[in-house]
Amino acid sequence: TSTDANGNYVKSIPSNEYYKVRMRMNLPYVNERIFDSVYVDESGFNLDLNLKPVNILYVADDPSVNTYEKYQSLLNSTGIEYAYTDNDVNPVSPEILTSFSKPLTLIWASGGSNSSGLSETEKELIKEHLRNGDYLILAGRNIVEYSVGDSLIEDYIGVTFNGNHLSPF
Repeated sequence: TSTDANGNYVKSIPSNEYYKVRMRMNLPYVNERIFDSVYVDESGFNLDLNLKPVNILYVADDPSVNTYEKYQSLLNSTGIEYAYTDNDVNPVSPEILTSFSKPLTLIWASGGSNSSGLSETEKELIKEHLRNGDYLILAGRNIVEYSVGDSLIEDYIGVTFNGNHLSPF
């Protein structure tokens, strides 16, 4: 059973029982929703949910597993609903981005020790996202350092790299 394009989800379960219902949904909906102590009497139970697409998407695009967990922990602590995707497993596309509620805040965690971690395709996708009036939080290691002269970083975000400096303290 899965969520359809309109957010409808249908599942039949036996009656006269209490259930903890965990639903895992696809983008653009929150990834997981849990309902505790759902009672189904003898007449049955129809859990009819009208789900609205969320307006925050966290894209994990950094090979560091610790980074994924840190960002997700921070987002979970806010209590704000968001969707999550691992860009290596389920790459973000323009079609996916248009399915979210607007304005969409895209939280993109990228970077690496030897590159910005952003492909040219990903940079173009992010630029189009910004041209549509949506929001971006770009986080990660060495993104600016390895993006000198890149139009996404310098023209769209307005950041330049001036070098690495050690603090005397």
